[in-house]
Amino acid sequence: MSKFTGITTDELLAEIVRRRNARVARRPIVKCEECQYFKPSEKADDSYNPCSKGHKINFRMPEADDGPSDSNDDWGFYRSCCPDRMPT
Repeated sequence: MSKFTGITTDELLAEIVRRRNARVARRPIVKCEECQYFKPSEKADDSYNPCSKGHKINFRMPEADDGPSDSNDDWGFYRSCCPDRMPT
């Protein structure tokens, strides 16, 4: 028995469109690792924030449908906009 048995074709198609739109909306990513205020740490826990300015940032892992990992370089810590951002 398939786990999709209770889901209609329209619901599946709507989910595909939602995921596609989410991928399009999250690009381009400006990596925080390239900012002088980015402070990496090897002791990352739930309270860890690598931004020394304290900005809320996100972490994005590559997804299987983003393409091969060797050509997919749009992951890491990022903010969509940061007024304090300065290149290293």
